Amino acid sequence: MSAGGITALPFRKRRYNSYRINTNLGDVSGDTFTAVCRTRPDEDAEEIFTFGIGTSELSTGYLTIYFDATLVDIPYSVGYTDIKRVSGGSALPVTNRCIPIDFEGTTTP
Repeated sequence: MSAGGITALPFRKRRYNSYRINTNLGDVSGDTFTAVCRTRPDEDAEEIFTFGIGTSELSTGYLTIYFDATLVDIPYSVGYTDIKRVSGGSALPVTNRCIPIDFEGTTTP
């Protein structure tokens, strides 16, 4: 089992897409979430952008992560995202490792 019930699987990101992540978190409506995409799977790596986190389904334990690729210049073909859950003042990892993202149709030449 992963750190927060999500196994980190790679996914491809295309313009305007959002991703719903099925979790085992239960009702997390009192918590907040952050998601950052970096150039490497390390906390000190350069940040490319942050994801928005949909909050409408947190009571069911589902997360929706999204960003509008037209608003972000992405000069990379791959990025690494970590999702953290802020609960009781502590930032806890949600996935068992960073999620690799292959960017398609979003990069700036």
